[in-house]
Amino acid sequence: MGKKKALLLVERNVAKMAVGDTLRDDKVTGFMLRALATKKVFYYYYRTKAGRERKPSIGRYGELTIVQARDIAKSYAAEVAKGNDPSEETAGSRRAPTVKQLWEKYYTEHCVKNLTPTTLDSNIYFWTKYILPQLGHRKVADLTYDDCYNLHNKITKMGHPHQANRCHSSLSNALRSAELKWRWIDRNPTRGVKQNPEEERNIVIEPFHLIALAKALDDFEWKYPFVVKFVRVLLFTGGRKSEWLHAKREWLHVYGDGSGAILQIPGVKKGTKKAKDKRIFVPTEALDVLNSLPNINEYFFPSTRCKGIHARPLRSPDKAWDKIRKSQPVLMDIGEYGALRLHDLRHVYATYGTMVVNEDHIKIGKLLGHKRANTTRRYVGLLKNAGQDIANETAATIAANMRGEASSF
Repeated sequence: MGKKKALLLVERNVAKMAVGDTLRDDKVTGFMLRALATKKVFYYYYRTKAGRERKPSIGRYGELTIVQARDIAKSYAAEVAKGNDPSEETAGSRRAPTVKQLWEKYYTEHCVKNLTPTTLDSNIYFWTKYILPQLGHRKVADLTYDDCYNLHNKITKMGHPHQANRCHSSLSNALRSAELKWRWIDRNPTRGVKQNPEEERNIVIEPFHLIALAKALDDFEWKYPFVVKFVRVLLFTGGRKSEWLHAKREWLHVYGDGSGAILQIPGVKKGTKKAKDKRIFVPTEALDVLNSLPNINEYFFPSTRCKGIHARPLRSPDKAWDKIRKSQPVLMDIGEYGALRLHDLRHVYATYGTMVVNEDHIKIGKLLGHKRANTTRRYVGLLKNAGQDIANETAATIAANMRGEASSF
């Protein structure tokens, strides 16, 4: 039986095609149309310089005309003539990493190894909340300045200018690794995106604010015992909220004479640098509070919902804290900055550390964990019309009330 004659790729023959038939073009060698069960597809057949056979699909008949598909086939033929492999280049483009894959690599190779638990949680939040929903499907190599600017601007317009800055920094760091370490891109597209201004918060804390705070804590201790004790520890140590939320009992080292303790927070190794622990000095006032906490699990301030192997720290004291501070109007009006925040207790510690204890900024900065003296100066507020003896008396009264040793203010 003789070999079936190949039909030419022309419009009149397309309608006659049965499943399995192939129409070949007489103008571009290797260009063809093949009839499949549910569709007709254009292909271009060629051999690479190394002799490998390739037959990439060009597109469906109906979505492309014969003329349009032939033009694409001509462009493929031109690349093959130059010694290139257009099919491999197309496959390479499909395999190019996406922003989602960038996050997975950045998370495993950088975040887990180098970030503290709190910073790691923040990065996870920024990526899952903002970056991946908007950019996760995009190819890293296709990201532009406009993409990064629009993301930053979108979060800002949502009323979160500071989060927009932190989110942008996390994305920028990941893309910096893509540029310099993994060579996925030639230029970081986040460059040039202007950050939102962040004003310094120089609050003024006076003795009556602290007296009001002590009153509010006493009033709500029956309802929010863990949160009230948490606030007291922040106030007496100057520690960060995240540090005490994740603080474990095994990190606390009490002096033999019971005069105080040190909370030694394990450091996180950064690359080849040795992990450096952070120490928080715990005075007797704070130590008394810690000793009064029930031993539920490994954390000082645990989540009561998760126990045993599922133990985790208290998720957030913010809702309870908001109710506590609202009970005292003066705590909702700290000068031009509005309500007293938990982080402002570090300002209180810095203020009384320098003016009550009469220590300099460098020493107080070490207690707070500041690397720069300017940061400590920004934390220090002003005590109006308060001499050394008045400040000492106020501090002693607050400490006595928080320990439950004083009956009135």
